[in-house]
Order: sequence, then C-alpha cells, then structure tokens
Amino acid sequence: MIKHALTREVAYASLPKARRARMHASFAGWLERMGDGRDDHASLLAHHYADAVRPEDVDLAWRGEDVELQHARGKAVLWLERAGELAIGRYEIDDALALFHHALRLEPDVETEASLWRAIGKANALRFDGEAFWTAMQSSLKVSSVRTERADSYSELAFQTAIRSGMWPKRPDRELVAGWIEQALELSDPETAARAKALIARCCWERNTPNEAREACELAERLGDVELRSYAWGARAEVAFGGGDFEESLTWAQRRFDVLGEISDPDHVADIYEVAIPSCCAMSQLQEARRLAVEHEAVSKRSAGAGSGSGSSPIGRRQRWRRTSRRRASATPVRCS
Repeated sequence: MIKHALTREVAYASLPKARRARMHASFAGWLERMGDGRDDHASLLAHHYADAVRPEDVDLAWRGEDVELQHARGKAVLWLERAGELAIGRYEIDDALALFHHALRLEPDVETEASLWRAIGKANALRFDGEAFWTAMQSSLKVSSVRTERADSYSELAFQTAIRSGMWPKRPDRELVAGWIEQALELSDPETAARAKALIARCCWERNTPNEAREACELAERLGDVELRSYAWGARAEVAFGGGDFEESLTWAQRRFDVLGEISDPDHVADIYEVAIPSCCAMSQLQEARRLAVEHEAVSKRSAGAGSGSGSSPIGRRQRWRRTSRRRASATPVRCS
C-alpha cells in the first residue's frame, strides 16, 4: 500500500507542470459533465479545478490561452465556494474557511469576491469569532458597489450580530448596529432574504417592534428558508414576550420545534430551546421549562466554542445579555396587537 502511494506520488511529480494542470482541468470537466455537477462531487471538482489553475503555475501551464485559463479559474472559484457552503452545512467550519480563502487567492471578479468575504464572515460568526467576522464583512463592503450586494453584506452584519451577540466580548454600540439595520432595509429589495434578516435583526436588537416581527414572519414563509422561518418565529416570540403577551410568545417559540430536525447550526438549536424557556415559566409550565433547560444545557455543551453554558462561554454571554434585554423590555410593556 505504501509502495503504491509512493509510486503514484513519484509518477505525478514527474509530469511537467503544464501537462499536470491540463490533466486536472480535463478530469474536472469530464466529472462535471458526467455527474451533472452534483453536490456530492463538489469537493473533488474544487480540488481538480483549483489544481489546474495554481497561481504559481498558470503562466507556464496556460501560456497564450487566456480564454481557457479564465474558464478553468471561474470553475475553480465556483466549486471552491460551493464546497465551502456544503462544509458549513456539515458544520466543518475550518474546512469551509480554507476553501473560501483558496477561492479568494484565485482573484475572482469583484462581486464574487464580495460574496466570498460574506461567506467567510458567516463562517467566523459560527465560530463566535467576532473580530474575524467584522473584518470579513468590512472587506465585503469595501470591494462591492452594487446595491443588492451591499444590502446582503449589511443584512448579514446586522443579523449575525443580533442573533449571536455572544461572539462579542463587549456588546457592540447600539446605534452602530441600528445603522447597519437601516442600511440593510434601505438597500434590500422587498422579497429577499436580506430584508428578512434585517427585520429579524431589528426585532432581536430593539424588541418593541411588533410590525417588523409580523413582516419578518410573513416574508420568511414566502421565501421558504427554514432557518429564516425559525429565526423569524423566534423574533416574534421575543417581541411578544417583551410586550407582556406570554401566551403568544410561547406559541411562536413552540412552533420552532417543528423544524428542529432541519437545523444544523448547534447555536441555532440552542437558541430554539433558550427562547422557549422564559415563556414556559411565565405561563407556569415549570416542568416543561425544566425539561427544556436540560436539553438546552446538553446542546450548549455540544456547540462549537461553548463550554457548559456558563457566563465565560459565548452562549453564556448571549444568555446574560438576553436576560438583561428581557428585563429592560418588560419594564415598560407594550402589548402586541
């Protein structure tokens, strides 16, 4: 087995770089055609297309063939990005980041670069790395001048900050985040995920926003995105709780459990349990609240970056800030109509 692997490596290294690159491109093209570009081939396609256009070899491998080079490079970026998205879906965050950064090194067009920086930002948010998230989102805004792309960046910036406040050692300035939300709402088109995220962010950040909560729910339903629907229902529950309507809050919080099996992000799963607990307590369903608290603790321990759900962990910081927000919201209740 070892001898076979060594023989293969020696044979591969003996190929001229130009021929090696062409073989990678040819195989990737064949696999993409024969496999109809299926997601289960994404990692393999990303690998072979990327090896076909290695920056240190392109001058030699593709000399005088700029059209073919640009085609292969475009395919490499496309499949690296797709493979990264799939890695995030499996919660393989480090692998996803490596794939996105590899795609950036291939010098994609401006809008693809902005999209990649947004993907890098989201991946870092999932790791609760607030500084890396902020840097990536600022890079996305810096390179893009297209309105819809900037709307996507501002909405992601506001959304992830609002739902994952535990990634910040110190809570961001309220007015700064409110400004991101305003930018996202102003720049986004009506029937888009960007607008839905901005609305959810506003509900999580300001709480006394029943109209935005209803719009977010309706829009998320029309878009059919299960994660957006869950977060929109959670926002509706938070707003109702802040307004003193604990029965409505519990209704919306419980609805999220219907899609629990479709959520891969463990922090999102923890959020589903966490939002439901106060409403159960307010409705005197103490046994159910205890059960949810036990489930929440187990999920928190499994979550990336979380320890035991204590105040020193990202999820623990989010819990503390959420409790503070609820106390403030409950001080001057405004009942949702």
